[in-house]
Amino acid sequence: MTHDGEAFVLRFGTGGPTLAPDLRVPVLVNCTGLVGGPDASAGPLYPSLIAGGLARRHPFGGIDVDPHTNRVIGAHGSAHRLFAIGNSTQGVFLLTSNLVLNAAHAARVVDLLLADLASAAAPSSRATNACINGAQNVAL
Repeated sequence: MTHDGEAFVLRFGTGGPTLAPDLRVPVLVNCTGLVGGPDASAGPLYPSLIAGGLARRHPFGGIDVDPHTNRVIGAHGSAHRLFAIGNSTQGVFLLTSNLVLNAAHAARVVDLLLADLASAAAPSSRATNACINGAQNVAL
């Protein structure tokens, strides 16, 4: 893999007629997960989350998440609107490289996000009542 200033260039193998051509992509996401723990991560994401109190280390590895929602648990023990799936949750879930488990966790997170969006978009009963009462007062 290289970066040519505009895109990442992925080369498969050493060349030859049977190999796939180079692939150019504008964005590359590292989904390999943690190796060893948050401090051993190749990048600053996990150490920054921990230092900022948005995440905490799990005693058995990775970062701590709520096992029912995959919400990341912060330094003070409260779950945030931040989710984690896969190897970063190795302390909570045993089989973090299991694709079926990760797909189920991803589906759960999507359901939670959609529910949050729906509740944020729905008018509150108080606001609805105020609008109805206001309209009735105008009509009288």
